[in-house]
Amino acid sequence: MNRKQPASTCFSVAILALCIFSTSLDAAGIRRKTDKIPNQFIVVLKPGVADLDALVKVFEGVYGAQVFSKWTTGTKGLGVRGSDRMIELIAQHPLVDFVEEDARFYISGGQLSPPWHLDRVDQTSLPLDNYFNYCSGAGLGVNVFILDTGILANHQEFLNTDGTSRVEAGQDFWEVPRGSTNPCTTPCNPNNGGCVFPPPGECYDTECLTSGHGTAVASVLGGNVNGFAKRAHMISVRVAGCQGAASTSSIVSGINYVNAQTHRRPAVVNMSFYREELDPDSGYLDTKVGELIMNGFTVVTSANNQNDNACKTTPARVGGAITVGGTSLRNRPNGPDRRWVDSETVGSNYGACVDIFAPAWDINSASVLSPNAFRASAKSGTSFSAPLASAVAAIILEDTPTYDGLQVWNVMRTLATPDIISNNYLDVKSQEDSLMTGSPNLMLRFGTTRCRAVNP
Repeated sequence: MNRKQPASTCFSVAILALCIFSTSLDAAGIRRKTDKIPNQFIVVLKPGVADLDALVKVFEGVYGAQVFSKWTTGTKGLGVRGSDRMIELIAQHPLVDFVEEDARFYISGGQLSPPWHLDRVDQTSLPLDNYFNYCSGAGLGVNVFILDTGILANHQEFLNTDGTSRVEAGQDFWEVPRGSTNPCTTPCNPNNGGCVFPPPGECYDTECLTSGHGTAVASVLGGNVNGFAKRAHMISVRVAGCQGAASTSSIVSGINYVNAQTHRRPAVVNMSFYREELDPDSGYLDTKVGELIMNGFTVVTSANNQNDNACKTTPARVGGAITVGGTSLRNRPNGPDRRWVDSETVGSNYGACVDIFAPAWDINSASVLSPNAFRASAKSGTSFSAPLASAVAAIILEDTPTYDGLQVWNVMRTLATPDIISNNYLDVKSQEDSLMTGSPNLMLRFGTTRCRAVNP
């Protein structure tokens, strides 16, 4: 790159300042970078600069630059914050070799032979590459409130290398009000609603229909093996029983609990549950979910599994929540991606209330039978699509912690892969039956190019 050559060499502080004023401004003296850090620059000095402190005094005292780093060994340089006009002046100084914009570098890790749902979300096109590229700091510093059946906090999926768990006990709004707080000593009896560990424990059973639902959701969101945001901090808010039964009152209590913790933002709220709501007027639950959104929480909810219009269910229909439909990839690794449909009445909901799609079919996750157990057979449902989107939201918030839900959604939408889901399964119950339109052809995606930057 061409730079104006210095007319003279200056040594005293007074002459240094004079040389700055006498040099013409030339923005071409700055090396521009993609994904720059605004108003932050690397100033590389020419060989032979002895009095680095004198130069710093000029940059700070004359032009108001903030020098945040000095590199005094080898090729000398400075880390500087300031305006474009200021840095144009510095770039033309005789003792400056060149200036470049400070830019983001990204941390990423890798997982060989990952579960297919992770392999799919980290890449745009098929076939799957049998590798999950993930952000090593994914979700670090972000809280995710999981309103569900509880989480088995000591499962190996959630343990850090030092043995601590990334799952925190929130509060139990289901079993505690019913007086069931004793540890289980026998398997669950599905006729009495099951037994539980103390909060934030999870159902322990072999028979309940939705055994371990909350643990499975957390596993897909932030588990060491099955999770996308592997360093997110998850908070268990128990609003449902062992068989997956919840109530408006228990969920509203859970929402109020979260709403009282605005100090814990940036935060995501995952809701992998539903009820059919035929009343077109907003119900109380819709109102409370809206309050979460207004308070700056990013709310993610499942589109649900009736192979029907998601707008018939709540909280999927709530405006401002990110509602996630489900896809399948039955011909792995080649595809194609299709909206998950098992039968006339079982499959991902669809329609205008769905914002985005993510894997929902044949999902691996942790089991609650022991802290080391994983499900013997994979499960399907948009309950697993939602935590994948919650994980992506957590990673976005890690990088931009002041974002609200709408801003998070705008980034998520920009990163997503458009027009990849087979249209013949996108809006219909079968290939022959077109009953509903309005679903977005948008697949959740988050590549490592958006991992959190390492700043000086």
